[in-house]
Amino acid sequence: MTRALLALCLVACGSTTPEPATPAVLEYLELTTGGATASETLPLVVALHGRGDTADGFTRAFRDMPTPARVVLLRAPIHEGASGDAWFTFQHIDTWVHVAEDVDVLCDRVVATVDAIEGAHPSRGRPVLTGFSQGGMIAYAMALRHPARFAALYPVSGIMITELYAHDHADPAHTPPIVAFHGTRDEIIPIDSDREAIQTLEAHGVHVELRPHDATHWLDGEMRADLWQTIAAQLAR
Repeated sequence: MTRALLALCLVACGSTTPEPATPAVLEYLELTTGGATASETLPLVVALHGRGDTADGFTRAFRDMPTPARVVLLRAPIHEGASGDAWFTFQHIDTWVHVAEDVDVLCDRVVATVDAIEGAHPSRGRPVLTGFSQGGMIAYAMALRHPARFAALYPVSGIMITELYAHDHADPAHTPPIVAFHGTRDEIIPIDSDREAIQTLEAHGVHVELRPHDATHWLDGEMRADLWQTIAAQLAR
């Protein structure tokens, strides 16, 4: 399943290296939950959908969440027509190496988008980030790429892309709480793959709590209720 940009600017008096380009902001949908209104100062929940879904479609996972919050559902940048959107695709033989590079850039874009959202809307506290499937992989990657940006990370039905360790490093002291949710009947991303990735994180000093649920590759039923309760507990702190 998925940076660097170097430019040399020549001027008459010599050469200088410009500031890195600002990551492009992603499109997003905004949803207020728990009876809240958009004008209120609310805690922020950032949600990343899976491949084959859309930000619009992913609203069904949060529309009835009882906790007052501003849920922003980011749109994946790759449009695959009727099949939905994707955060990354597999276009190379050494797929996971290139996916790791793509995800690194995506992490920067997610953070730039959250910065823009917080600048446009009244928010309370650091946001929490959750993601499903490919979105869950990005949520995991934030533990390496931007560990201090979020109050908590909640990957669902995802895995940690271990190839990220080639250029990013764990910082356990500043990594937020990570709770992973995964269906025991998931045949698309088996839970054992998640367990193996979590072991790699823990070997680098990062603790991850894994919560198995009797579910397939989707966020519904008891797993969704558990995610909602976990988000509510974090936002209440």
